[in-house]
Amino acid sequence: MSPYELAIVVLSAVLHAAWSVSIKGSRDPLAFNVLQTLPAAAVAVALAPLVNFGEIPRSVWLILVGSSFSHAFYLYWMSRAYELADLSLVYPIARSTPAFLPLVAVPLLGERISPLGALGIATVVAGMWLVHGGAGLRLRTLLSRGTGYAYLTLGATVAYGLFDKSAMTALDSSPWTGLLPRTVFFYFAIVVGHGLLFVPMALRRLDAGVLAATTRAEWPRVLTAIGFTLVSYGLILEALRTAPVSYVVAARQVSVLFVMALSIVWLGEAPGRARIVGAMVAKMRHSAETCTAANRFFVHEAIAGRFVERLAVAKEQLVFGAGADEVLELLAKAFLGSGDEAVFAWPSFAMYPIVVRGMGAAPVAVPLTADLVHDLSAMAA
Repeated sequence: MSPYELAIVVLSAVLHAAWSVSIKGSRDPLAFNVLQTLPAAAVAVALAPLVNFGEIPRSVWLILVGSSFSHAFYLYWMSRAYELADLSLVYPIARSTPAFLPLVAVPLLGERISPLGALGIATVVAGMWLVHGGAGLRLRTLLSRGTGYAYLTLGATVAYGLFDKSAMTALDSSPWTGLLPRTVFFYFAIVVGHGLLFVPMALRRLDAGVLAATTRAEWPRVLTAIGFTLVSYGLILEALRTAPVSYVVAARQVSVLFVMALSIVWLGEAPGRARIVGAMVAKMRHSAETCTAANRFFVHEAIAGRFVERLAVAKEQLVFGAGADEVLELLAKAFLGSGDEAVFAWPSFAMYPIVVRGMGAAPVAVPLTADLVHDLSAMAA
């Protein structure tokens, strides 16, 4: 992760922290989130003509249903947690997803957890116990309603993380000619999907007078919060264009530290030493990953400098990758798009058709000759 990428992810974290403080500081977090959802859904409907819906795989629509349910319950449980407990208690627990997602990803996605990764998960768990229980780890605190909703929010976050990952994998392997990028389409599809579920669920609990009063008194704050979340998400999308998603997710968790500070300054909360230390401990794993990513950037720059000197070429003429797979992916991103074709001999390297389809282009496999060499005439045709 380059310094530029790290900077925009940290800025995104600041905006997400400000968004969370806006919700917690409202007179009614549930009403506030309803008011945020409706304008965003209207924007999503306005952008619909920019999408070619015939290109969207059926599997993505099925995944979208699961993701919409997860996002709807995420907003509902987060609102309830903010009603009952301090932001400095709820937020560090709800944002510990990167530590617990591997526990689900291992059996469902076949991912592996290294010993260092397991230690990181244990560190986050220890930090979370300090956040909600302090040094005494009282059972009454563990079973409080605010803490319970915080854990439900965490569970919903893990669920929609898995759904969203599966959806983007399916979209990336499908043709795409729409003007709206795949990721932006799926984001707004989620807004509409969770809105259809969350708003009726929230209105069953909300008093009409409370919703009307919140609208009259807080509509400028609502519009500001919508701006926070849109810009924050846009910055994450920009970072994901070039940076590994694992580094982006890890760096984003620095938002917990911003929330702790803002909850003290803006909301007048007094989280106590144990909770502050717990939040910092819970994020030590993510901070280590971020520092590792930044360190790799500077190592990359040093290696590039040596090659520039040795080969007498400009730095812009060099491309580095983590093996042939990444180099092929970079080439595909540079030269391929929807409607293009890529010709290669077959059988050959298995990544050729994969990276081509990933860019929405068509792979054209030309069989080798009887002597197992490239058939250049057939490839030219």
